[in-house]
Amino acid sequence: MARAAMGDVWEDTRRFVAREAALLFPLALATVGLATLLYGLAVPEPTGREIPIGPWAIVLLPVLLLLMLGALSISSLVLNSGGSVGEALRAGLRRLGGAVVAMLLAGVAMTAALLAATLVGALVAVLARGGEAQAATASMLLFLPLSLWLAVRFAVLMPLLAAEPPTLAVLAPLRRAFALTRGHAGGIAWVALVYALASGLVTMALQFSLGTILLLVTRLLGVPAAGVVLTAVVTAIVVALLQAVSLVFQAMLFRRLAGAA
Repeated sequence: MARAAMGDVWEDTRRFVAREAALLFPLALATVGLATLLYGLAVPEPTGREIPIGPWAIVLLPVLLLLMLGALSISSLVLNSGGSVGEALRAGLRRLGGAVVAMLLAGVAMTAALLAATLVGALVAVLARGGEAQAATASMLLFLPLSLWLAVRFAVLMPLLAAEPPTLAVLAPLRRAFALTRGHAGGIAWVALVYALASGLVTMALQFSLGTILLLVTRLLGVPAAGVVLTAVVTAIVVALLQAVSLVFQAMLFRRLAGAA
């Protein structure tokens, strides 16, 4: 797909969001927003550079399931015009099992990429007579572009799972996603990086401004814990709205790629 076609996909996305915002954003808030809120409230403050592992980690399972349900439901809403929020959620639930299997396999691919990068990085460090720091740096320099490439090739996996009939061949959706995105990785990666950067800046700006105000006000009122909760709610809303646009883009991209295949 040429860069100009990415502009066409974005225009499709813009029109859909403007037309179906009344359905899209409640659906995103009920899934992605709830997942973000659960995660934000459950994760403890980091000690040093690490977040301590504890009983809170059990919340990761419902968070991941809600995120997948949101991706499938929004994809269904985009690809099946004339539906409702309830219909989209039911369609997402029907495909959730297949999505879990597909994401586990994608995770295996990412893990294999990490192991390969670690081994190559260690070999490079040995040949260069470097230490652990050099090996870690070399591994990261290899893993980051490889993981980005894999993520880009799986960019249409969720809308594919939402649109196409389930299959017992568990690798078939991954192969199909790879086939659809062949030759388009550069354009998809560029759009993804720009949108991720813009979304991150917007989220951080709102967290800093509104979060600071909410924390100050709730401390003055003598209920500082409410400030933490309200900040998490604001963050969840912002993330849900931004992620909804991203998921619509992925579904529109799948529609164009599948139509051209």
